[in-house]
Amino acid sequence: MRLLIFGILMFSVHVAIAQYAIRGKVVDERTKEPLAFVNIRINDNPRLGVTTDIDGNFRYESATPVKTLLFSYVGYERKQIAMDSVNNPNRMQISLSQTNLNLQSVTIVAGENPADRIIRSVSANRKINNPENVRSFTYQSHNKIIADFVTNDTPTKGDSIQNRIRESFRGGYFFLTETTTERKYRYPNRSQETILSTRTAGFQNFTLPFLATDFQPFSFYGDHFQILDIKYLNPISRGSTNHYFFNIEDTIFQNRDTVFVISFRPKRGRNIDGLKGVLQINTNKYAVQNVIAEPAEPGLLNMKIQQQYVFLNDTQWFPEQLNFEISFGQIQATVDSSKDAAALLMRGRSYIDNVELFPDLSRSSFSIDQIILDAMANFQDSTFWNQRRIAPLDSMEMATYQFLDSIGEVYDFDRFTTFFEKFIQGKIPVKGFDIDFSKTFVMNEFEGWRPGIGLMTNERISKHFSVGGFFGYGIRDKLWKYGGEGVWTINRIHEIDLRVSYQNTLRETGRTALYTGHNSVYDFRNYTASQMDQIEEKAVGFGFRAFRYAKFNIVLNQTLVNPLYDYAFQSGTFSDSTNYQYSSLNVGLRYAFGERFARTSTQRVSLGTRFPIIHLNYSRGIDGFLDGELDFNKIEIRVDKSFTWKILGESKIRVDAGMADRSLPYGLLYTGEGSFDKRWMIFVPNYFQTMKKYEFLSDQYAHLFFSHNFGSLFLRIKKFQPHFTIHHNMGWGRLSHPEYQQDIAFQTKEKGFYESGFQIDQILKLNYFGAMYAGFGAGVYYRYGAYAYDRVEDNFMFKFSFTFSTK
Repeated sequence: MRLLIFGILMFSVHVAIAQYAIRGKVVDERTKEPLAFVNIRINDNPRLGVTTDIDGNFRYESATPVKTLLFSYVGYERKQIAMDSVNNPNRMQISLSQTNLNLQSVTIVAGENPADRIIRSVSANRKINNPENVRSFTYQSHNKIIADFVTNDTPTKGDSIQNRIRESFRGGYFFLTETTTERKYRYPNRSQETILSTRTAGFQNFTLPFLATDFQPFSFYGDHFQILDIKYLNPISRGSTNHYFFNIEDTIFQNRDTVFVISFRPKRGRNIDGLKGVLQINTNKYAVQNVIAEPAEPGLLNMKIQQQYVFLNDTQWFPEQLNFEISFGQIQATVDSSKDAAALLMRGRSYIDNVELFPDLSRSSFSIDQIILDAMANFQDSTFWNQRRIAPLDSMEMATYQFLDSIGEVYDFDRFTTFFEKFIQGKIPVKGFDIDFSKTFVMNEFEGWRPGIGLMTNERISKHFSVGGFFGYGIRDKLWKYGGEGVWTINRIHEIDLRVSYQNTLRETGRTALYTGHNSVYDFRNYTASQMDQIEEKAVGFGFRAFRYAKFNIVLNQTLVNPLYDYAFQSGTFSDSTNYQYSSLNVGLRYAFGERFARTSTQRVSLGTRFPIIHLNYSRGIDGFLDGELDFNKIEIRVDKSFTWKILGESKIRVDAGMADRSLPYGLLYTGEGSFDKRWMIFVPNYFQTMKKYEFLSDQYAHLFFSHNFGSLFLRIKKFQPHFTIHHNMGWGRLSHPEYQQDIAFQTKEKGFYESGFQIDQILKLNYFGAMYAGFGAGVYYRYGAYAYDRVEDNFMFKFSFTFSTK
């Protein structure tokens, strides 16, 4: 009873104190979109006010009368409202109009910019304010993404293209998806987010759910802030005052703290990938309280992000809401004999709640999967959703689900997600079978075009067993290729599988066992292959994942080799032999420390790692086993690593090395590291650009491939922003008993092979279906050292390059 009376008294005090309450929303006058983080001054008192939240909403309660509200926002005209003119103070909607002020005209004429001192304090406190430097945390989130067509100007006629599209979707949006998740994190690199529920309008089993962090980082404290495929220099990174202009636009007083509203943009003449926007910096630990940012130079896809932070438990600043907007290309239409245009606008909202700081989380409680789609995620009922949603669905959202769900069932939209999932794996699903690109679309210089097909059964027939095969006929070499394979998937989580296979096909000579992408239809080097061995191979393999980051593949095979070129191998055990047979045990390892994955019901997709990726392969040839004629040991290693520098771009390094412990037939040695071919002047990464394909032969080798992309650091002229890249490659190799290799030309590279190059990408950019730019460039590469040609001009090689980007 005492507790009840105390509660009533406290409620009465609260009511008495908060006699005056106002609520409302601030929007853009033209677009009617909500404006986040607008400063609202109460009764013209600089120490009395509130700020709109990330959705433009505001709320204020006071024991004294509220007479005036002054609204101020960077890039908008100030507006003052007299409360005696407001009909309903609990349902206010305030519209602000954009100003013509250009921030680039603001300059500092003397003395130190006071905003720079604040930003340096923010940079100095990045480590303590970064939520991902906390020992551990957990939270829940609700994510919603909506896509709709919007016009540039407010429609004045009811029959605009925007309204016609809306009518086509029965008053709903073009696209709508929701997810709810639970995330746990343990410093420094353990993170796991489980998707508890997902719903996408029109789909019954959507296996590609979206999260807020798919479009922007979780926090604003890294040296770079990545938006889509571009890494932008963070305006609060250390030394950012050398590259950004900051200006204090306003000052807000919140209790004992001061909040500085600071606009930012790249300084003139700074050729960086930079952002522009507004920061709200709280003097409590000099932390980011709110941020709005977008690329300073718009690309093909224009994106804006918003982040709002809250100070939890008087301990740590933590994200409370993450928003983004992406504007795609426009579509044109004629309405009432006049042209109209609409752009596809995608908006995302992520609300973070139920945050717990410093929970006890063991390292072993995390799997390698950073994102996990729960098996029941697509089948949660309305009760579950109503408990998890921050706000109920509005009328347009309900109309979207109702309309798209009805037509999605009729037209089976789920097959489109299945198709996309398979397509990124290099497959096309056709009912219970998958067409394998790598076995179906085959073309190279030796075979010409190889008409054929490769098929494997998929999960519609069995989730644990798959069988299939391929066949094709080379137009140029007039040879049939064929094979079959069976796979037993024992455990998907630990990637345990057992494989048996047979194939009668072609293999390029000298290809390293580390070459993991030789079946890729996207690797141009495959199309230039011109020296082949015909092989008949029987194999059984066993693959599994262990030690979190290690993937093993063990294969026992028997291979009969028939070189399709003039050649003979003559050694102590072979005499003028052309064909040969060997049996080998191969152990392959891929180790990527810190690698994270997204796991759905059908696949596991790598999200990458910031650490080096190591490939290792050991082959043991066994003489006399399964009629094998060769006894040997071969080992190869590859290390890949990339580095992102603050403003200088990105470096990539690859190191390859390998050795065989004795002389072997040509096809089992190392060659093919060159990519120069006068008929195909195309740049191929991680190959020697000035070396002919089969110019050198080795049984021991070491290669280094280095490139550094400066981006558009050196030249930016409006939309002309070519990227400059330097290359340096070097290689060494030796060959024991070169006299054993008969009737074939080659060199050895004991003295070292060297080349360097300069490349300019994106000299010309073409709009690729409104989604990205296809860039065309060129480079020149120079060969020097012991294996340089006598004439200087012969050492220069020119090649073309192709890139894809959203900017």
